[in-house]
Amino acid sequence: MSTCPGCGLVRPDDPAAVPADGLDASAECWAVYGEVTARAISEPRLAPWHQLAVDAYAAQHPLASAKPIRTAFALIGLLLAVERGASGFEVRAAHKRLADARRDWPAFARPAALDEVRLTVAEVRAATDPAAHIAALQTWAAAVWAAWRPAAGDAVAGLLEPLR
Repeated sequence: MSTCPGCGLVRPDDPAAVPADGLDASAECWAVYGEVTARAISEPRLAPWHQLAVDAYAAQHPLASAKPIRTAFALIGLLLAVERGASGFEVRAAHKRLADARRDWPAFARPAALDEVRLTVAEVRAATDPAAHIAALQTWAAAVWAAWRPAAGDAVAGLLEPLR
């Protein structure tokens, strides 16, 4: 069995699974995320929600040695979506504007509270229809953001200043 170091997801070992690049994730967990991504690409009703999956996954699997922009953008996306109700398309537009305005990004240390999040991408994968997929995704993303919020929320909100 394989246990994901980022989220704790336990999956059968899969010798064909490809490791995630730049994330603290098992290859087996990364494969589940790939299935969620494939569903989002093939189901038009899920397109506006895919960015939330990207950001929730990256924020739940931060790798200290990764480029700081990866975690910063994931946290920005979660703040915008979870707290402000932004769509995935709006989050992507904000990412672009912020990338154009800033070149250096702060590093965010993984909060201990992230270890208490029991939801993973597997709950989204288990959804049986688009509405259930969206609901599971929103619940998972909110839990990941809640773990980050006390330690990084103010700093992440400050990164949004160029958008005002």
